[in-house]
Amino acid sequence: MKTKAKMSPKKKIVIAVGAVVVVLTAALLFVSNYLVNYAIGRSGDGGDREVALEVEASPDSVPRQSSRRTAHSTARTSTPSQLPIREKM
Repeated sequence: MKTKAKMSPKKKIVIAVGAVVVVLTAALLFVSNYLVNYAIGRSGDGGDREVALEVEASPDSVPRQSSRRTAHSTARTSTPSQLPIREKM
């Protein structure tokens, strides 16, 4: 009567971890390929697109951006030497 050689628990764990890695790698490749094809693929009327070469900014948005930049740049250039001296009581 022959008895089967038992695998050690360490060997079982290595085989299980290897199988999980292979399954996760295959799933990742499938999902990434699907998402790339989904992003690239065009469906419906998306094949004939016209893209605007120039986008005009509204007149209100330009001064608002420059005022934000000015406030930000003055806040960054404030150094301790430019701050008012506080008198000790």
